[in-house]
Amino acid sequence: MDKSCYYFEVLKKLCIKVRLQTDESKNNIKKVVYDAGCFEDESPSLMKNAEVGQYYDFGHEIILEVRSRYDPYMVFSYAKYNLGADFTIFAYLGIACLVLASWAFFVVIYMFCC
Repeated sequence: MDKSCYYFEVLKKLCIKVRLQTDESKNNIKKVVYDAGCFEDESPSLMKNAEVGQYYDFGHEIILEVRSRYDPYMVFSYAKYNLGADFTIFAYLGIACLVLASWAFFVVIYMFCC
């Protein structure tokens, strides 16, 4: 009888650091090269212990980040829930800019006309 004890880990986050190789003569990016992971011991993955009876949907639960080797806090690419297609923050910023621009326009018209 096999008396082995098994445990499983579930992938929660992938994070890699990349560096850019440029073409010196043309000042263009030639290659994007994987440098290391972002986690302990330069691992690219963050795992957690799986729970018995828990359902894991990897399409919606894994976060993917690509960071620069030279600035590890700047995120080049971030994907979570449908590969980062949620741009609501940009919609709010756009609305705020539109409101501010409209207010500035009316102030300028008021200053010149009245």
